[in-house]
Amino acid sequence: MSLVRAFIAIDIDERIIDELVKVQEAMASMNLDIKFVERENIHLTLKFLGEITADRVNGVCDVMRGLKASPFTLEVKGLGAFPSVTRPRVVWAGVGDGGSNVIEIYRFLDSGLRKLNFKSESEEFIPHITLGRLRSDRNVRSLSSFLMNYGERVFGSFTVTSVCLKKSVLTPRGPIYSNLYEVKLV
Repeated sequence: MSLVRAFIAIDIDERIIDELVKVQEAMASMNLDIKFVERENIHLTLKFLGEITADRVNGVCDVMRGLKASPFTLEVKGLGAFPSVTRPRVVWAGVGDGGSNVIEIYRFLDSGLRKLNFKSESEEFIPHITLGRLRSDRNVRSLSSFLMNYGERVFGSFTVTSVCLKKSVLTPRGPIYSNLYEVKLV
């Protein structure tokens, strides 16, 4: 039985990706031990599903088809890190206006997916766009200062018009994402 590595996401506008890549370039000059998300893979994850069967893909599409949400404006704002800015492991760009819409969509999907025996996250869902993952603490102090300085910077806004089920194929050069299904917001 073949499995598909999958997740549900919101694609980010290219103009905003341009701004986020500039942030990655600035961080790259800090000599950090960090693996950046490739430009073509920058997105906002709503739910990581893991390796699932074709039957489960169909069930996920059914849940997504039930989504009743209108297009909305999403502001990409601020930088931060998990677990914290002073102990960064994952560096991210946050969301401002429209964040509550993202959370509503997440809650709808999570509720429907629980009925298909997908587990809920153990931690609170915080909408974010992952920019990179640190592999060590090298130069982490300069990164922490950098993140604090960008805490409230607005990278732009765009209209979210769809939610996508994405396939992730892992390769030695990094993951390759493609859309399996897309639901339009109307």
